[in-house]
Amino acid sequence: MVGSSYGAPIAAEISLRYPDEFAHLVMLAAAIDPEKEKFWWFHKYIRRGPVHWFLPRFLKTATDEKFAHTKELKSLHTRWSGLKVPATIVQGGADNIVDPSNFEYAKKQLAGKDAEFIFIPEAGHMLRFRQSALVRDILLRSITQKTLPDTLHLKSSGPDE
Repeated sequence: MVGSSYGAPIAAEISLRYPDEFAHLVMLAAAIDPEKEKFWWFHKYIRRGPVHWFLPRFLKTATDEKFAHTKELKSLHTRWSGLKVPATIVQGGADNIVDPSNFEYAKKQLAGKDAEFIFIPEAGHMLRFRQSALVRDILLRSITQKTLPDTLHLKSSGPDE
C-alpha cells in the first residue's frame, strides 16, 4: 500500500483496517501530523467567509476536505500503535508542501514497529517522481526482505521542487 502526501494517511488507515491484505505500507512526503496541517490565510474565508457563496464548488469542497483532514488525522493519531504491517516512510527536507517535521512525527508514532525511515535532505515534495528509483527499490525490496534498518539518510539524486 503506497500513499503520497495527503494520500499517505489514507494508505495508513487502509493498512490499519485490513492488515492481512497488504505486505507493506509506504508513505511518501506524508501529511500525517494533525498539528502540522498547513492552512493558508484565505482558507477561513473560503470556508465560512462572505465570499463563500460566490466561489466554485470544487474550491469549497477542497477547503472542506482540508479542514476534515485535521479531524481525521487526530483520529488516526490514537491508532498508530495498531499498525501490523512493516512501513517505510520517505521525507524530503526541502518539502515546501508537507512540513518535513511530519517525518519526526512518524518516527514517534511508529517507535518499536517494523519501520524504515528515509530522510533525503535536498528532496522536495514530489518524491514519487523525483525519487522514482528509490520508490521502486523500496517496493521491490518489500516483497523479498523482512528486516528493515532503523534510519537511513540519503543524498538527493538531483534537483527537486
